[in-house]
Amino acid sequence: MSAPESLGRRRWLLLVVLSPGVLINSVDRSTVTVALGDIASTLHASNSYLQWVLDSYNLTLASLVLLGSGLADRFGRKKVYLSGLLAYAAGSLVCALSGTAQLLIVGRIIMGAGAAAILPSALALISVTFVGSARKTAIATWGTVAGVGSALGPILGGVLLDNFEWQSIFWLNIPVILAAVIGTVILARESRKPGDVKLDVVGAVLSTIGLGALVYAVLDGPSKGWSSPGVVVAFVIGVGGLAAFIFHELRAEHPMFDVRVLRIPRVLVGALCVSCVYFILYAFLYLMPQTLQFVLGLSPLFVGLALLPLGLVYIVMSQSSPHFLRRFGLRNSLCLGLVAMAAGVVGIAIVVRHGYPLIALFLVILAFGLGLVMTPATIVVMDSLPDDQAGDGAAVNQIGRQLGGVIGVTIIGSIVSTVYIASLTGIQGVAPHQFGLIRRSLSEAENLASHLPGSAAEAVRSASANAYQIAANVGLFTMALVCLVLAVAAAVVLRRGNETSSDMGKPQ
Repeated sequence: MSAPESLGRRRWLLLVVLSPGVLINSVDRSTVTVALGDIASTLHASNSYLQWVLDSYNLTLASLVLLGSGLADRFGRKKVYLSGLLAYAAGSLVCALSGTAQLLIVGRIIMGAGAAAILPSALALISVTFVGSARKTAIATWGTVAGVGSALGPILGGVLLDNFEWQSIFWLNIPVILAAVIGTVILARESRKPGDVKLDVVGAVLSTIGLGALVYAVLDGPSKGWSSPGVVVAFVIGVGGLAAFIFHELRAEHPMFDVRVLRIPRVLVGALCVSCVYFILYAFLYLMPQTLQFVLGLSPLFVGLALLPLGLVYIVMSQSSPHFLRRFGLRNSLCLGLVAMAAGVVGIAIVVRHGYPLIALFLVILAFGLGLVMTPATIVVMDSLPDDQAGDGAAVNQIGRQLGGVIGVTIIGSIVSTVYIASLTGIQGVAPHQFGLIRRSLSEAENLASHLPGSAAEAVRSASANAYQIAANVGLFTMALVCLVLAVAAAVVLRRGNETSSDMGKPQ
């Protein structure tokens, strides 16, 4: 085998060992959600603790992702990636062995810190390892792995919980991570930002405080109220911290994150499109399982199978989108994808009570749009920056993903909750205190109905399902509006003059 062939093979093998980082992150979100019921019964955890089992991971990841990117630029992307994998394995071990909800949350925090090191450093390693059209294919493949995790996560979680205890979802991470560690040690070459890059301690502190407080406010707002003192203070600290971070980074000799990259139109549009994909995807995965289970009456296993077309088509489109990029250009590809996303969610809102085949059709359209936007958006951010700013590009992508997902679930969840409560009217045969339970959530209504006699149970199920479907439709139409607004913005900003040959996917 010639030297160039050997180098090429080594690069693609490296992509294989960098993929588990994004795989375990995407699988984690769905498997832990599926396991919450078993965790609650085993650890006697309250709803508040269960919420923090989910939120502690998201909060830590979002807070530290900029720091993870900065550490990778300073100390080496390979070192930080390996450190993140080991931290993730350690957190998984703590979770698997935890006997209390508090210790489980500690493990989730450690896992979130590990993910904050894994994700930006892995994407930066891919960006500096591959060039030209190979880079686009590599990024598309890496993104496809995330789609695989999202598609198979609910099914994998169901299989594990049907056959093992809930701890199995954490034990499974450890051998996957150890294999990735061995492969990375053998195949990866160290890279870092050129020059004597000093760690920007002030920037690290300000970004962590700003992002952490902002995400905390967004996560806590729906439960405690947006005007509650704690949420308002967190918002003020978050916005103030991020403003101070930007002010500092613009003047720092060695900024941890060069905020000037957001002045580049293609980087900004790419980042917003990445955020939009995660906004829509996470909000949709929050709404749709409840609709399928409690409105259409599917079992949890069939809910996972019903959503499978979303993940499978997303996988196909993630691999195919570079071809669309070459054929139609960045502007047209992104706008087409965003319009398809809007059409998908609107279509599902319209046909949801008309049978699964029609739902599956619009799931395919939604997945087509998600895949067509996600990979080109990631590629354009990375391709718009030189290799020495690969860490900045990776940070932009990861911040967009984390904030988009958190904000999507929070905003759409708040809208749905408000409309659901407003759409409920008095139900015959239900006492006032029982009606209060119904107003809390659709799952609470279903739980109450299971303890009521036939006619009252049917009345509760019918009223709550109708109210939830009205609320879900409002949420879905809101998601469509977000997509269409961004499509118009992308069409305006990405005029022909802003598209380059690299956008079209030509080799560099």
